[in-house]
Amino acid sequence: MTEESISNTLPVVKSESVSPLLDNTYQNSVKISRPAKGRISWSRKQKRNFPKVLTFLKYCQAHGFQCLWLTLTGSLHSDGALLREHYQDLISKIKREFGYDIVSYTVRTNEGPNGTLHCIWAIKSKRAVWIPQDWLSAEWERIHGAKITWIRRIGAGKNDAKRLSRYVTSQYISDQSSFVSSSYSWKKLGVAILSVWDSFKREMRKYSELSTWCGLNPCGMTVPREKMYALHDRLVRNGSCLVNRTVYFLTGGRLD
Repeated sequence: MTEESISNTLPVVKSESVSPLLDNTYQNSVKISRPAKGRISWSRKQKRNFPKVLTFLKYCQAHGFQCLWLTLTGSLHSDGALLREHYQDLISKIKREFGYDIVSYTVRTNEGPNGTLHCIWAIKSKRAVWIPQDWLSAEWERIHGAKITWIRRIGAGKNDAKRLSRYVTSQYISDQSSFVSSSYSWKKLGVAILSVWDSFKREMRKYSELSTWCGLNPCGMTVPREKMYALHDRLVRNGSCLVNRTVYFLTGGRLD
């Protein structure tokens, strides 16, 4: 995979003139164009993965993590089966070098000679997180044999999380794409993202229009889809949300 082919798959940043290195300004944060309304037609796989990526970003933003978006390419001269192992070696090296304990969300694709990793890194630090791209490229080449890397800071706003989640889902997680797998370090995060979303969705079905119409709604209050998303956002960011007279808590990695 060439540097040109990598750059063609990356989201649009706010300014083309900025340095590829991370800094502490919004100028270097990821800026992704919002898709036009009504044009998104997602598969079941994408619909299941979108809230997973979005919840990961929401939770990290709300709990003091600084988030980075990066791409690590595979090497023609390295065994593709070692890509995951080499990725963990890189994370360990960063912890030794910079002291950063990385919580990651990773999408693996079969792009390039031996696959490519598209990663969201969440790091807690009192100071602005700094990982020079030239250092990252040199270390990835030393560990895995490929030096093409790309890294950007993710903005801390709600729209930043939503746009990146849409981009990741549309670009890499589809039946037509080169998607292989996705994973996140849930033990470090302390929240089982997908199970929390599924549990919350089951609870909200009690307040759906169908439940109301069938007389199964416990309180007669209807929660439309957009309201459900807003409540889920509040649950993830604040740790609790109120629906009618019921308070839902996010404790110990589950919904109570």
